[in-house]
Amino acid sequence: ELDIDVNVYGPDNQIVWETEKSREARVLFKSKMPGLHKFCFSNKMSTVTSKTVSFHVQIGDTLQAATTRDPMERSIMNIYQGLLEVKNEQDYLRARERDHRDTAESTHNHVLVWSLIEIGLIVSMGLGHVTYLRKQFGKRRAV
Repeated sequence: ELDIDVNVYGPDNQIVWETEKSREARVLFKSKMPGLHKFCFSNKMSTVTSKTVSFHVQIGDTLQAATTRDPMERSIMNIYQGLLEVKNEQDYLRARERDHRDTAESTHNHVLVWSLIEIGLIVSMGLGHVTYLRKQFGKRRAV
């Protein structure tokens, strides 16, 4: 289980969003003020295992820029924003599918190796039993 802590700080160093022991999250928030935001990721709960963190930040139009455009330009920008969201969602789903496929292939390889080891052990135990029984019944004693 992943246990990443995430904090997002606004330009005024106030926490905009936070979560603890998160495995996966999709977050949408509107900043109260423009400026530099900080994204802090922590792995302090499990420093032994390495983790890969990926994130995508998309910055939309400001309210002032949206109100100064004519209706046609606003409509075009809305369509453009929608297409960007679809593209980002597809990229996200492709990345998830790739990670899950890698996990499934790794699991398949582990199952295959352990199955071959198990078959080898069963065959060697069978040969051992046959050899032992032959030795036991092969000894003839004179009475």
